[in-house]
Amino acid sequence: MRTRRFGKSALILPAAFLFYTAVTITTFSMIFYARDVFRAPASLIGWLAALPHLCYFGGCFLLRPLYRLLLPRHCLILATSAAAVVLAGLLQARSLALLIVLYGLFGLSLSLFWPPLMGWLSHGKEERELNTALGRFNLSWSGGNIIAPFVAGFLLQRGLSIPFTAASLIMGTLCLSVLTASLLAADVRRDRQREAAGGRGETGEDRSSLLRYPAWIGLFASYVVLGITMSIFPLYLREEIGLTETRIGLLLLIRALFSTLGFLLLARLSFWHFRSWLMVLCQGLIIAVVALMAALRGFLSLCPAMALFGLLFALSYNNSLFHGVAGSRQRSTRMAVHEGLLTAGMVAGSAIGGILYQSGNFPLMLAFACAAVTAAAAAQVVLILRIRRRNV
Repeated sequence: MRTRRFGKSALILPAAFLFYTAVTITTFSMIFYARDVFRAPASLIGWLAALPHLCYFGGCFLLRPLYRLLLPRHCLILATSAAAVVLAGLLQARSLALLIVLYGLFGLSLSLFWPPLMGWLSHGKEERELNTALGRFNLSWSGGNIIAPFVAGFLLQRGLSIPFTAASLIMGTLCLSVLTASLLAADVRRDRQREAAGGRGETGEDRSSLLRYPAWIGLFASYVVLGITMSIFPLYLREEIGLTETRIGLLLLIRALFSTLGFLLLARLSFWHFRSWLMVLCQGLIIAVVALMAALRGFLSLCPAMALFGLLFALSYNNSLFHGVAGSRQRSTRMAVHEGLLTAGMVAGSAIGGILYQSGNFPLMLAFACAAVTAAAAAQVVLILRIRRRNV
């Protein structure tokens, strides 16, 4: 009787779900923990919320040499063990300064997890096989995106320290799981894939797609809008539209669900592969959604807008992920670029959007979002035309 082998996907996909769940529980809970325990002012809490993203962004580039020196599973063990220790240490911090330092180290640990994990998953895959693998990966982490805020809220009601304890335990369990698989699972133990240096791998020259550049630009702009949607737009809905927190949460849930649906559909379809015009169309439709945010003032009318943005976000994310690694021999590095750009977009949307909203000008905030996406679409058109001339 033939036994089923324990491949790297059986390790990577649950790891992505658990890791993202623990990270989201932490970032959601930190706002309330800093406010209630250290009496941090709102302005400082805003910067504290951006801190792990900023440290992650820096780590994606500063720690790139480790992607070539260490096997991906070793990076995962190092990242999860460091995150577990830092999260446990957060609860022992007796000053806000120490809390900030530890939270920054937590963000830095994330950069040792995502790029190596995503590079490992996509190694040796192209076209349909690559699309299927990335689709399953997106479904895994987005599942954590859906449930984690509810889990964090439930735990916070029972104690401010409980979410961090739970997140630390998840990280520790994940570390032991990867270590166990590395020692006992033959397929994982034999895997020796490392980041290739200089753009060459065992199969020859790098055959990367130049469409990664317009795809990366679209990703950045999409995350600017997501940063506003996740951090500032809920304040507007409560303070100016009068929606309850429950309905605001449901709107964000709708966005996450339709993003997950988009990931599921794109994993099964291939018509969007290497379709440059679709990238520009995606950005144009995001501009329309942002305009709708300013015009719509009811819960029911906002639901379709959030659903549409969820689908468009999934397409923009997948364009960057797929075209960034297709044909590449430096996939962990490409994943680091992908992660760095989305983090930069998220921080820019949250920080600039918060400044504009605090000035009392919500339309100006949405105008900034529209301008960012419009500029991205224009840059995509210029790059696509240059790529087509080059390929003639």
